[in-house]
Amino acid sequence: MSREEDVTFTLQLQNIRGILDVHTIPDNQFFALYEYDGRQLCNLVTEGKIFFNLADSPKINALALYREKTVIVCRGMLEAILKIAAELVTRGAYPRLGNLADREWIVNPDQLFPSAHETLKSLTPFTCDKSRFPWLESEDRLALFTIISSTMFRFVVLHELGHFFHGHGQRSSEDHFVEFDGVAGPDSGGNVDAQARETSADAYAFGILLQLQRDHLKSQKHESFGRRLANEFHKSDEDLAVFLSSIVFIYFHMTESSGIRQSDPNSWRHPPAAFRLTTVLAGLLEHGALAVPAEAGPRILQTAVLRSEALLTTMLDRLHAIEWLGSMNDPKFLAQYSAIYEALPRWSSSAGPRWNEDSTEHDRWTDVRPPQRTAARTGQRKSHVSE
Repeated sequence: MSREEDVTFTLQLQNIRGILDVHTIPDNQFFALYEYDGRQLCNLVTEGKIFFNLADSPKINALALYREKTVIVCRGMLEAILKIAAELVTRGAYPRLGNLADREWIVNPDQLFPSAHETLKSLTPFTCDKSRFPWLESEDRLALFTIISSTMFRFVVLHELGHFFHGHGQRSSEDHFVEFDGVAGPDSGGNVDAQARETSADAYAFGILLQLQRDHLKSQKHESFGRRLANEFHKSDEDLAVFLSSIVFIYFHMTESSGIRQSDPNSWRHPPAAFRLTTVLAGLLEHGALAVPAEAGPRILQTAVLRSEALLTTMLDRLHAIEWLGSMNDPKFLAQYSAIYEALPRWSSSAGPRWNEDSTEHDRWTDVRPPQRTAARTGQRKSHVSE
């Protein structure tokens, strides 16, 4: 059997039809674009050892197929990413790109209490229809849509590559073992080890994403829209870290499992959005990244919190909810953080990527354990941010 046939067989075991033919979606050329981007990304990061496919399923899921050495993003996941990015652009996020007029903000009572899952379902599906999305005519707004959607999409793909990097599938004796990252639905069947796996994959993904998006913006600096994106988001590596953190938090928030913040932390599979962002950025405090000094971590976290909440307010016409940053100091969260920290060494590779068994190179993102005191420090600093 070919790899594609093996992938199709394994997907069907998961009640997924098979590999998506992007040509069946003629009104959304971004599916072909991101199929190509996913393939190139996996090839670049793993030196051709891990493959990529889109899957024909409405599920908001991504998968790591270990036996087939393939990352899968379901059609429903990519549709969700495109919906979120389109809503941000349509609602006037980052108005300097496109010289948009100030927009009046009116609270929408219907958006005060719905879950992230309900909100995500309510967003307008994105298609390349200029009558429905007039900003497709604007080079600046189209470039904004692309950088937002590519940031979310690449984070998802890199998260799955993080599972491969750390060898998470090598612990299973199942012939067709799959790491199934289901989101935006009920969260169940988790434990501390599952959370440690997801935390290590998140940290790996964010570290690579910083480098990847920086190089992407630099490569486009000679194009007019590339210069404008760089001027908006990459005046410095710290600015870029704030932008990427904000967009990744919005992805975390919009795909958060229903009722997770009120549930028993020991039952989580993916921790809540606020917990995930705090944990990911804790690595910046310990290691730094790019040209971002370690001491910039709390500042990046707090700025990203305010900006992501401002973006969610703009996108959903709802009141901001920045009180979650202080809630990270709740004893149950601190206890869970400590438990995850203790479990991380069992799920983290310290000798390079597991897709390359000959590799002994160790980079600073391999040891993904953030220091125990880091999350507490990032959570304790509240609302004052220097712009």
